[in-house]
Amino acid sequence: MNKKSLILVLLLGLIITGCAVKNEQHIRNLAEKVVDKLPQVNSTDQIPAIPGLPSYCRIAFEVYEDEKKNIEIIGADGNDLQQLVTDDSSGFPAWSPDGTRIAYVSDAEGTDQIYILDLQTGEIEQLTFGASSNEFPSWSPDGKQIAFSSDRNDEQWDIFVMDADGGNVQRLTEGTSDEKDPAWSPDGGKIIFASDQYAKYWNIFIMDVEGDDAERLTSGGDNKYASWSPDGTRIVFNSDRDGNDEIYLMDADGGNLVRLTENECADSYPVFSPDGTMLAFNSDCDGDWNIYLMDINGENVTEITSADSLELYPTWLPECYLDK
Repeated sequence: MNKKSLILVLLLGLIITGCAVKNEQHIRNLAEKVVDKLPQVNSTDQIPAIPGLPSYCRIAFEVYEDEKKNIEIIGADGNDLQQLVTDDSSGFPAWSPDGTRIAYVSDAEGTDQIYILDLQTGEIEQLTFGASSNEFPSWSPDGKQIAFSSDRNDEQWDIFVMDADGGNVQRLTEGTSDEKDPAWSPDGGKIIFASDQYAKYWNIFIMDVEGDDAERLTSGGDNKYASWSPDGTRIVFNSDRDGNDEIYLMDADGGNLVRLTENECADSYPVFSPDGTMLAFNSDCDGDWNIYLMDINGENVTEITSADSLELYPTWLPECYLDK
């Protein structure tokens, strides 16, 4: 089966097997109608658009095993696991604000480059090129731009912004330190990122979208992988300030710091659910890195993947609201 045909089958599976959502029968009926109308797909065809893709709670993530990485999607209840990108070289998924596209990173050409998969057409577009690495794509709230990290300047990592078609690339940070892991604020006015400019410890910084007025929000240990709450008032991140990688929550100005996890294992890469009631994150508490969920107060921790591979970098389907 060619790659685009596989993606088509998987997208139909997302509709047909979304059995834990509202209007289940409507979704099944829709899938049957779509299947009846689909033409044959070969390696040169575009995948036909699938109308009325349902919006239900799903999480995309990277699967790393035997030096191969792919992208899968799972329901927030731990069911309906689906493979999405299976080229053995792709990870770091980031869902677009409207849920119709996923930006991701692939080293299929030898270096990490950013691509976009259109979930309605199955088309894949490469956005970055060259010998440098480009990672951690983050969509602007309007879906028109993508912030990312790149070492294209003398192998120093900086934050860049480009249009969603790969054009109009702008460098936002520069200096002697490395900057990574950008995340766009919900109002579109700010970007948070990690920088090692202070004694080579990583800290969370905030700046405006032009790259000006950068301000440090954290101190003590390494602080990385920051994510905004949907209302833009809080930031969640991981830190080893107490000797172990744990998840912390703070206000958007760096105040009111709260530790959410306290384990002998490591917890990392937290991201808010679209309704702001839960966090998805990585943890190696069962011996391998898997995806977990918990309430934003750190309670009701639930493991939703349990594979022997590494399950990394969760990203939520937007417009998804949990029934709690």
